[in-house]
Amino acid sequence: MRKQLLSKLTLLAVTGTICTSVFAPSLTAYANERNVKNISVAYSNSNFITVDGITYSAEDIANSIKPNIDYSVDYSEDVRERSVVTKSIKTALKWLKGNWAVVYSRLPNWMKKYVVFDQIFDIADQFIGISDSVEDFFHRTFRAVGMPENVNWFLTNVIMILLPI
Repeated sequence: MRKQLLSKLTLLAVTGTICTSVFAPSLTAYANERNVKNISVAYSNSNFITVDGITYSAEDIANSIKPNIDYSVDYSEDVRERSVVTKSIKTALKWLKGNWAVVYSRLPNWMKKYVVFDQIFDIADQFIGISDSVEDFFHRTFRAVGMPENVNWFLTNVIMILLPI
């Protein structure tokens, strides 16, 4: 009797742990997405997003960042890869790390809560070898940190405009 109870409790603990590890990330992403009251994306013109009635342009944000970035630094000089895509992704990631403070400081305040330096760069290495392009790499990385899809799409557009590749 006692042995059965112990085995049932063990099974319950293991099942609970597995279920929590599976569902917790998606619940966290869902909760984060609901913090912004009203995000709508104008897909007809792919560089705009409207949040709580205010429209933001990816090009305007990128243009406000560009004067503060030093494009004379060659981020690809010590990246040695056979694949052109992998080299481009590693160069883009290195560029973003080098210019993170400037890019982050110019993002709208509502977007900053989704963009956490440590989370993004800890997860980024997982997607370097399996991404088809630089844009795909950023989409996958931002999705993995739980960023809402429309914020992911908008931030990727801003970064793609800024990249020197």
